[in-house]
Amino acid sequence: MNLVRLARSAVLTARLARHGLTCPVDTEAGYVELFRRLQPVSPEANSYPGSAPRLMHRTTAGIVDSVVADDLRSRRQLVKGRFHGGTVGYVHSDDLPLYAAAYRQPLEQFDARQEAALRALTCAGPLSPRQLRHETGLAHRPLMAAVHRLERAFIICEDQTDSAWDRPLHLVDREFPELWAQAPPAEVAQAEVLARLLAAQVLATTAELAAGSGLGKRCVAGVLAGMEEDHRIEVAAPDDDGEQGWRLAEDDPGAADNPAGVVRVLHLRDPLVRPRLDEQSQRFEGREVLQYLLIDNDIHGAACGHWRIKAHDVEDVLITDRYVARWQSAAIDAVRQRYPEPDQHVLACNGVRL
Repeated sequence: MNLVRLARSAVLTARLARHGLTCPVDTEAGYVELFRRLQPVSPEANSYPGSAPRLMHRTTAGIVDSVVADDLRSRRQLVKGRFHGGTVGYVHSDDLPLYAAAYRQPLEQFDARQEAALRALTCAGPLSPRQLRHETGLAHRPLMAAVHRLERAFIICEDQTDSAWDRPLHLVDREFPELWAQAPPAEVAQAEVLARLLAAQVLATTAELAAGSGLGKRCVAGVLAGMEEDHRIEVAAPDDDGEQGWRLAEDDPGAADNPAGVVRVLHLRDPLVRPRLDEQSQRFEGREVLQYLLIDNDIHGAACGHWRIKAHDVEDVLITDRYVARWQSAAIDAVRQRYPEPDQHVLACNGVRL
C-alpha cells in the first residue's frame, strides 16, 4: 500500500476553493453546480422549521444564497429529505434517486402509528401535520415520531416549497413514481456519495467521511474498502505527518495559492464543518459552541455561549493561541456581525472580558 503525501497548505486552499469559500458564485447556474457538489445541504443550525438550506459565504454580493435556495425549492428543484443520519437536508431533484438510495433506512414492519399515518395519507393525502393529526387522532409527538421514521425510509416526504411550518406530507411513490426505478443499489449510491464528499474535502480520514456523510462508521469503512479495492481511492496523508486518510485516485489539489486571509463564521451544519464536527466537539468539550470560526484557511476558533430562540450574547470567542495576535480583532468583528448590537453582545475573547 503506497502512501501519497500531499502538501497540507495545498489541501486546505483547494478545499476552500471546492467549497466555494474562495471562489464564490454569482449566478443561479453557478449556485446549482456548487449546491450539487456539496449536497445534502442543511438549513442553518438552530433555525426554524421550514428554513431554507444555507451555503453561507459562498455567493457574491449580487446574489443571496437563501433567496436563491428559496426560489429553487419553490420550483421543486431542491427537495427536502432526511439525510445525514436522519437530519433534514436538501438535494437537487435530479440527484434524489442517488441520495435516497444511499440514505434510505428501510422499514421491514410498521407499527400502529406508522400504519395510521400511511392509511390517512393513502386515503386523504397529501395532508399537513395538523390535518394528519385530525385524520389519525394521534397526539403530535408520537405522530411526528412515526412520520420522521417513515421519512427516513423514504416512504413519506415533505413538500417544503416555502418557509411554512404546516407543509404538506406526501407518499413518496405518488410524488416520485419513478424514484426507485432510477435509484442505483444502496452500496453503489453510498460509494458515489463518499466520492463526492472526498472530492470536496480533497483529503479526509475515515472518521471525517463518516461524520461528513452521516452514513455511519461501519457502513463507511465497508464502502471505502470496496472503493480502495476498485482503485477508486488511495491512502494519503499531509506532508506534516498529520493523520492519514483518503483521496480520490490521482486527485491533484494543485499548488497552494495563498488566498487573502479572512474570518468566516460557520454554522454547525455547514458543509465544511460537518466532516470535522466530532473532532471540533472534542476540542471544545464542555463548551456550548454557537458557531465555528474559519480563520485564514482552517477552523481555528469558535463562538461559545448558550443558544436561545430570542437574541442571546456570545459569552466567549475562543481562538487557537497561535492565531490570537494576528486574528483576534478580525474574529471579534466577524462574530459581532453575526450577533449585532445592541440586542446581542460579544462578552469575552479567550476568557478575557472585552
